[in-house]
Amino acid sequence: MRVSPRDWERLRRLICLCADCHRATHFGLAGLRGHADAALRVEAAFAVWSRRSAKTWALDLTMLTDAGVTLTPPPDAADRVDIARARLD
Repeated sequence: MRVSPRDWERLRRLICLCADCHRATHFGLAGLRGHADAALRVEAAFAVWSRRSAKTWALDLTMLTDAGVTLTPPPDAADRVDIARARLD
């Protein structure tokens, strides 16, 4: 069976979620299992995230460096949106 490149789904990231959060992120599944209320709360949280993401934030990573973690300097704030978009495309 031949598969067109358009028929592939690429895994772009892994996120650790507890069972409740996993159900809530899959709205259709949550609704089928009677957990639509949790999924709606997650949607509301994403709305907050979207508003907050519209702002360019400065990063204070001293919690990590003070603990001895060596960091690669993060990209400039102005470049982060383009970098994230390129990595997700």
